[in-house]
Amino acid sequence: MVSGAICVIIPADQYGPYESYGSVLPMLSDKSQFPSFLRTVPSNTLQILALVRLLGHFGWTWIGMIVSDDEMGLQGGQDLKEAIEQNKGCVAFMERTHTAYSQAKLFAIANAIQGHTVKVLVVYSSVVHVKDLLEALSTLNLTNKIFIFSASFTMTLSLFSKQSWKLFNGSLGLVLQLTKMPAFEDFLTRLNPMHDPNDRFIKLFWEKAFNCRWLAANATDKLTTVAQGGTIPSCFEKQTLEQTALNVFELNDLSSSYHTYIAVYALAHAVTFLMSCKPGFGPFINGSCADVTNIKPWQVNEY
Repeated sequence: MVSGAICVIIPADQYGPYESYGSVLPMLSDKSQFPSFLRTVPSNTLQILALVRLLGHFGWTWIGMIVSDDEMGLQGGQDLKEAIEQNKGCVAFMERTHTAYSQAKLFAIANAIQGHTVKVLVVYSSVVHVKDLLEALSTLNLTNKIFIFSASFTMTLSLFSKQSWKLFNGSLGLVLQLTKMPAFEDFLTRLNPMHDPNDRFIKLFWEKAFNCRWLAANATDKLTTVAQGGTIPSCFEKQTLEQTALNVFELNDLSSSYHTYIAVYALAHAVTFLMSCKPGFGPFINGSCADVTNIKPWQVNEY
């Protein structure tokens, strides 16, 4: 998979397909450079168009921007800035943010934003890079600002304090297309370490879902001591994932799960069509089909 920040040229005759559920860089649509790269989300080009139309709909022309200090944020932010200006808008400032920024730097940025006359702020960043800046703005009791969030910003309830949620009142945002995934929530409720003993992640998930810790195999206590002092309950396999525990999945935003889901199904359909190919009607030389006992990645990419 090619990430949003790193690009690799993929020769069509050797590799592929590579499917992404989240990479939006427009350059990855160039089939001469990335012939085997596919994705289940639209490129930034369409998102920028949507944001410009949203701003135009409300007549907002005096804009401030917050972008992540990485390739996706800087390139996408610059493209959005140019599009806004081409549509008779004006970008007063473009502040950068990143998870690696110090608290002092974040509060300096937050104070600059608070002191500016701009009322509309477009946030072009994933939540991980902008979270701490938003918390800083919340600490400063920022008011009278309207936030517009790009699709890469997912509203993850557990990431923000209650005070920060007041900051988001009246905000707008883009979301990726989402359709119900049949039986997905039933699958989640059936997760259990007892049913999936070889799943290396299930026990870690169990600790987060139930705020518990697994005891060592020879332990008998019902409580386990944590490093900071105090005790928390021990985990046990007969616990069940009811609605309260399911909150850990952030079911209010399953866009990443959905786009992963359709990527997997796209691959499954491709392999199905490949294996049902009839000689003489295939996509390769002289209508030939792939050898189903020795399938090559580039042959899957053809489908």
